[in-house]
Amino acid sequence: MFSIAALLAPDNENTLVQFGEIQLFDGTLPQYATDGEEHLLHLISSSPSNALLWNKLGNLYIAGARPELAMAAFEKSIAIDPNQIESHLSIASILIDIKDYQHTIHHLHQVMLSAEHYEHLNANRLRELLAHGICTSFIASVESKQKYSPLPIKEQVMSADREINLATQELLQGIELYSDDVTSFYPLAEAFMGKRAQELN
Repeated sequence: MFSIAALLAPDNENTLVQFGEIQLFDGTLPQYATDGEEHLLHLISSSPSNALLWNKLGNLYIAGARPELAMAAFEKSIAIDPNQIESHLSIASILIDIKDYQHTIHHLHQVMLSAEHYEHLNANRLRELLAHGICTSFIASVESKQKYSPLPIKEQVMSADREINLATQELLQGIELYSDDVTSFYPLAEAFMGKRAQELN
C-alpha cells in the first residue's frame, strides 16, 4: 500500500512531483521496498503455512514491478490454501496481461466459487473484488475467442460444495453488464457471495 502526496514542481508548473511512503498491511512503514520484503519474509519464516502472508508478499512484488516473483508467491499462497481468492485474482491479472485467457478464467472461476467462505475481507470489499473478477472474466472470455464460459458452469458450482444460490441464466437476463462500470457486476457478485451478501451495508 502506498500513500502519495502530489505537488507541482516550483520550476515548472506542469511538472508533477509525487512523494509517497510504503505501508505494509500490518501498518509497518519500511524505508525501502527491500525492507518490506525482509519484514514479510521474517513473518513467513515464523508462519510458513499462512497463505495470506504469501499473498501480501506477492502484492509487494507486484508493487515493485517483479511479476515473476509475485507469481511464485501467489502460487505458493494457493498451494497452501486453494481458496485464497486474493491470490487467484492477482494471478489472473498477471495472466490476462500475457493473453493466457484459459488460465485467467480458471483462476477467476476459483475466485467466484470460493468467495462465499472467504473471511479476510469485509462484505463490501469482497463484493468489489468479486465484481472486478467477474468483469475481467467476461473480458477474457470475449478476447479469447475460444468460447470459454465467463462464469462457472453448474457442475463446477455443485462440485465446489457451496451453498450458492446461482441461477445464472435468470441473473444474466435481468441485468445489463458494462465493462467500464464494475458496479453493474454487483448482482452477480452478490450471488456468488451466498450468505455473506447479508453482511453488505
